[in-house]
Amino acid sequence: MKIIQMFGTLLIVSLSFGALAQENKALTQQQMDSIAQASDEIYDLVEVMPQFPGGVDSLKAFIDKNMVYPALAKEYKIAGTVYVSVVVETDGSLSNIEVKRGIGGGCDEEAQRIIRNMPRWIPGTQRGIQVRTRCNIPFIFKLK
Repeated sequence: MKIIQMFGTLLIVSLSFGALAQENKALTQQQMDSIAQASDEIYDLVEVMPQFPGGVDSLKAFIDKNMVYPALAKEYKIAGTVYVSVVVETDGSLSNIEVKRGIGGGCDEEAQRIIRNMPRWIPGTQRGIQVRTRCNIPFIFKLK
């Protein structure tokens, strides 16, 4: 009789662990579904913000090296800062390029051209997962 009771107890314990393992597996699937849904979301602020390869100094150097002051802006002595919003994708590519505040004279288009020619960035992360992140990049146009 004791053997049957022990076997019954072991069977119940085994089934309980099996059910617990299935519950944990479902939770993992639920987390994965949540991550998949989050991949379409665009974050404005994340734990680790995206960055240009080499950091801010490299970004400034890249902009300085590639900027061509538009002829119309030179002619009309247009100077100032163009603010451009971009989305850094999970693979580091840039999308959704949008001038938030422009100054005209071809400067807005020049800022967009520079962004389209940038290398892939290091994506932003939230809870250790790479996510789509919006960044604003200022382009300073100064006449010399």
